[in-house]
Amino acid sequence: MCFPQGCRHVPYHGQWKVHHTGRDGTQIDWFSAQDIGRFAAEAFTQPEKFNHKELSLVGEKHTMSEVAEALSTVTGKHFDAISQTEEEAAASGLFKWGFEAYIWQNVEGYKIDPQEASGYGIHPESLDEFLEGHKSFLQERYSGLE
Repeated sequence: MCFPQGCRHVPYHGQWKVHHTGRDGTQIDWFSAQDIGRFAAEAFTQPEKFNHKELSLVGEKHTMSEVAEALSTVTGKHFDAISQTEEEAAASGLFKWGFEAYIWQNVEGYKIDPQEASGYGIHPESLDEFLEGHKSFLQERYSGLE
């Protein structure tokens, strides 16, 4: 799961709940758009290092409960992670392409070794680092919502 710039796609659906269709305990692979940018910049500036290489990028693995806890810490609001069935997710307004990814993660999931990309000298940004780096935006974004 990628946190796009500005956290516009954090699956917030009112009442400080993060709704998802992942099973409780299912871990999601996390990385940021900045991570992709760092690897892309490195590939353009040092093409010999990445020539004919195919990399799977991943930072950390987190459950949605851990994500809700991290959001709570940064925003000062208490978030809960609520696991829904596919039908509940569709009825609540979540986009089908969004919840289908969580359903797939429950069954198959990415089989990415976080160490695979570590040999390239680029440290993926942790979820906590990303949220801290966007703390003022997140606090402002969620301050007026009830």
